[in-house]
Amino acid sequence: FVARYYPRLRPMAAEPDDALRPFPTLVARERAALDRDGVAATLARHAATTLSTGVVGAAFHGLLRVSHAARALDRGDRPILRDELARGLAYATLRAERLPPLPARADRDGDLTLDEALAALPPADDALVDAPGLITGTLLARAASHPTLGEIRARLRLDDDPLRAASSLRRAAVRLLTEGEQHPGSLFTILHGVTGMDGVCGLVPLLPRDAATELVRAAGSRPMNTCA
Repeated sequence: FVARYYPRLRPMAAEPDDALRPFPTLVARERAALDRDGVAATLARHAATTLSTGVVGAAFHGLLRVSHAARALDRGDRPILRDELARGLAYATLRAERLPPLPARADRDGDLTLDEALAALPPADDALVDAPGLITGTLLARAASHPTLGEIRARLRLDDDPLRAASSLRRAAVRLLTEGEQHPGSLFTILHGVTGMDGVCGLVPLLPRDAATELVRAAGSRPMNTCA
């Protein structure tokens, strides 16, 4: 992976990436919100909006940073941890990427279990690691052009309990990594799905049920299978 990925890295520069210039302002805004509204309310708002609609952004790294900081705060509230959560929320906001829309369906209830949905998706025969630029854009483009992924996403049925559903997604991601049929060059990409679903599992117990459900539904619709 290092041999293939290293040549694509950009050299360090004194000036930040233009896309990241709003980051300090967003961090200050989120830090103020945490003190004004509290950790729980701020997390719930982002889970139902930024984190759910843009869950796959930066290959789940925004979600992961939020999840790690939130779990640490749950063990003990300290200013340094609020600072880190503010940075995570700002990064998740800045890098949010919307999933391709689901096709319209006459019925709203899914008829495929998670295992059935995964089994219905054929593995890709090329590696996503060779694509230029950030991985998320290529991942979403592949998801949008996949002939059956949208319909299968629309038919997915998850457990009504968000914690059980999140745990099922994490187990499925691990199975996809360890037992699935995939291009060898895609293993590192699929690993992002495992860590992403672990991040969801860490956040769900800290959220109101409605916000947790929104986050899990978005995670269940992730296009990570398209890199298999």
